[in-house]
Amino acid sequence: MAFFYTFDLMVKLNIDNSFERELSADPLLVNMPRQVEKSCYSYVTPKKPVHASLIHASSEVANLLGISESDLKSPEFLDVFSGTEVLDK
Repeated sequence: MAFFYTFDLMVKLNIDNSFERELSADPLLVNMPRQVEKSCYSYVTPKKPVHASLIHASSEVANLLGISESDLKSPEFLDVFSGTEVLDK
């Protein structure tokens, strides 16, 4: 099973993203220090790391979330959790 089942996993876990639904987001996606006005949070495109490496991932938590040991060791997992790849909402 590839790691790209995150959306299915969110549905399976019945995660209600009321934070995003009920609070206003900053319309600017610029990743730089600045004052965010009239918004509660800001989406930014993460800066891509040059040489990302996984230091630690909890097998126990991954198991609770339905993420396999092979998923934890996959390049896709590293790409998503290092910010190299951004999943769609």
